[in-house]
Amino acid sequence: MKNIIALLLSCCLLVMATSCGFEPVDSGSASAAQSSASVQAADSSDMPDVSSIPASDISSPDSFVEYPSSEQEADFGESSSLSQIIGEVKGASAQKDTPSSDGQNGGTSSAATVSEVTGTNDYQPVSTDETKAIWISYQELAVLLRGKSQSAFEANLKQVYQNIRDLGLNTVIVQVRPYSDALYPSEYYPWSSYASGAVGQAPSFDPLAVMVTLAHKAGLSFHAWLNPLRGMTQEETSKVPSTYLIRQWHDSRSDSDRLVYSGSRWYLNPAYPEVRSLIANGAAEIASRYDVDGIHIDDYFYPTTDASFDKLSYETYGGGKTLSQFRLDNCSQMVKEIYQTVKKANSKVLFGVSPQGNIQNNYTSQFADVKRWCSEKGYLDYIMPQVYFGFENEGQPYSQTVRQWNELIKADGIQLMIGLACHKIGMEDDTYAGSGSREWSEHSDILSRQVSDARAIARYSGVALFDYKSLFDLSTGDILTDDSVQKEVSKLKEVLSQ
Repeated sequence: MKNIIALLLSCCLLVMATSCGFEPVDSGSASAAQSSASVQAADSSDMPDVSSIPASDISSPDSFVEYPSSEQEADFGESSSLSQIIGEVKGASAQKDTPSSDGQNGGTSSAATVSEVTGTNDYQPVSTDETKAIWISYQELAVLLRGKSQSAFEANLKQVYQNIRDLGLNTVIVQVRPYSDALYPSEYYPWSSYASGAVGQAPSFDPLAVMVTLAHKAGLSFHAWLNPLRGMTQEETSKVPSTYLIRQWHDSRSDSDRLVYSGSRWYLNPAYPEVRSLIANGAAEIASRYDVDGIHIDDYFYPTTDASFDKLSYETYGGGKTLSQFRLDNCSQMVKEIYQTVKKANSKVLFGVSPQGNIQNNYTSQFADVKRWCSEKGYLDYIMPQVYFGFENEGQPYSQTVRQWNELIKADGIQLMIGLACHKIGMEDDTYAGSGSREWSEHSDILSRQVSDARAIARYSGVALFDYKSLFDLSTGDILTDDSVQKEVSKLKEVLSQ
């Protein structure tokens, strides 16, 4: 009799949950227990109801494969409701990603362990013969997204994506984790202030779901850009809910240096397995839940050469290595673990790293072993060095530098994409360029010539422009009125169309 009563109660609870728009917890997904807790805490009014959407209105990954050519105007279709977007993006499941009634999300419960992402995604990313990308940073998102309604954000984003297509580009690299935070509902990281205006406070919609969906509808590939180690300021960290590991590590730092203060903010220390696990699973979380085409990290590795930064962990894990080799190995292990977890979530998603353009600086200041990553399999799919140098740069001339990177790649299958410096257009004094310091103000075709020059090297697979706001006015959507920008954009369009 007790078993029958229990079964009847379970059925009633399931019916009640379904009527509120909840779906049964998938025990094969990451942190099913955490998802269940989130469902119990959430106000049903916050839950998007996907049950009423006709199957014909829910886009499948295959619908994104045939992208329009860059000459065509992007067809975004009608403005989608949040529930439609969630139907299109695998990752935004109702029970797992919805903020609780206090506007906060997820978090893990133990300072010693990180729950593993177990969900997978069979989305087939679109491949291109030549990647033509542009970075969109949190600085752009601060204008386009923060404090905006979903409809206002969509309108802003459609203009941005149309401008990008009109320039002849096919890929966006969008910063979705700038400071150990998230521009999407995350189990591992708190909501970014760039989403709602306050750390840990959820907006009324999922910005990443919107960005991915509209990018694909515009014919653009989408790479999610993460800063692996850089964290928040002290004031911001104090506002992070205690359910998140970064807050727990902050509060227990008297006996650990998992989180270290450097400069004006906190940084994660990759010497610890649990820190690397947090970073890697945070990347896999995106690859498993969203139809992204790539996961991308930049050059924010170790923030300092000061030995005090990781003194405790070096004493614990150093094992007789020099401090430099210890840090190099920590970063390499972190990169490898990100690669492995992303591939486990979706084996087809690309993983790329964008290190400093000066190869030596990666070793002496960042502790990024780029030679190893480019010569051994299992670290990355593409390398995108930030070659922010002109042809006349005295120390790092552009043509010589890109060829050095080309020679660095020894492993089969690794693509070379070159990061280019839109932010230097018209620059009067390129401080560290020596005799070439005035090159950017004296020429208005540098970037277009750099694209052509890079195309001549053997490992070349594409370019990326840093960044959107260096070319376009965020308030009007127009190309910047500066004459040097106008001329450079005109020549860029011409070469990118070839």
